[in-house]
Amino acid sequence: MFTDAEGAALELTEQGTRIADAAGGVTDEAWANAAKHHDEDRPAALFG
Repeated sequence: MFTDAEGAALELTEQGTRIADAAGGVTDEAWANAAKHHDEDRPAALFG
């Protein structure tokens, strides 16, 4: 349904909005996956 880039952004956003549920916060894997599909500023901008 989603492109790889869209899926990576959705995963990162979902983990970021559920930080209270997961003490570890956003996983390194989610950040790395988002970084593969978006430039350096894009993953952080998803939370802006």
